[in-house]
Parts: sequence; structure tokens; C-alpha cells
Amino acid sequence: MVVTRFPATELMGTMHERVAVFRNEAGTQEALETVRRLKEEAKTAYIDDRGSIFNQDVLAAIELGYMLDNAECVCVSAIERKESRGAHYRTDFPHPREEGRPQRAARARSGICQRR
Repeated sequence: MVVTRFPATELMGTMHERVAVFRNEAGTQEALETVRRLKEEAKTAYIDDRGSIFNQDVLAAIELGYMLDNAECVCVSAIERKESRGAHYRTDFPHPREEGRPQRAARARSGICQRR
């Protein structure tokens, strides 16, 4: 796979469609599967442009990696949050949790999102 804007476009479309303000577990799980598939595909990507001055392919590859890491964290956090709160509405959990503070769902460590 050559690094292009297409994986980023697919990622943005998936996140907008499945993990926007109104979300549910099934859609978010589908988004997480797409993100993880794109992360696997990105491992075999290569940079076609050999230019050494302001190489757009290098920038696209770096940005894609960051976007995929962030998307994975957002998806895992959204799946683990079993409530609606603020601007994050779960259609399958329409009310906030009543007991105490909002739930903390995931944490980032070394660029990888992990469930608690």
C-alpha cells in the first residue's frame, strides 16, 4: 500500500458515521474494527515519493499513524463508557450514571489505547 489520503478519508468517514455525537456499541465496534484493519494495512505502507524537501508522503504517513492511534482510543473509550453524558450520547445508554463521577474508560500509554 502506498501512503495516500485514501486511508485517512476512510478513517474520517467511519469516525463521522459511527462514532459521532450519537453512537451505540454496535456502530462503535464496527468503527474499531475498521481502525484496527487500517492500522494493520498501514504497517505495510511505503512512501513512494523519494524527495528530500517537504515530502508530502512522509507527512501523510506520520499524520495517518497519529490519526489511527487517536481513533482507536476514541473507539475504545466510547465502547467502555456505558452512559450518556454531555455531548457524548449513547443511544443504547440514554442516561448518565447516577453513582458518583463520570466513568473513566480507557487510558493512553505509549500511543496505544488500553482498556482498564
